[in-house]
Amino acid sequence: MIEFLTQTTPTARKKHICDLCDGEINVGEKYERQSGMVDGDFFETKAHSSCMEICRRYCRDIGESEFVTECVIDWLRDRICDDCETREECPHRTPFTCTRVYELTTSKEETDHD
Repeated sequence: MIEFLTQTTPTARKKHICDLCDGEINVGEKYERQSGMVDGDFFETKAHSSCMEICRRYCRDIGESEFVTECVIDWLRDRICDDCETREECPHRTPFTCTRVYELTTSKEETDHD
């Protein structure tokens, strides 16, 4: 359970790695940083805004305010990847980097079904 959480949207002054998709956050790019404490342990997360938007969609969909990255990935695979025609030869290391996943989880049509 989250004991406290701080969220900011800084502009990268150096290159970072997204904790969700493992992609680069480039210098000059806005990204989302969260830090806080969960169950007595401090944490810090840096992520692309697009990756965080997918996580927010997951939280809305399951009715929770917290997420575990592996659970979001399983949710994406069950919800989107299992029906994808390129599933067997998917070029993406993680669903977070798939344009189709991003488009389907952030589209107005999807949001209207909440």
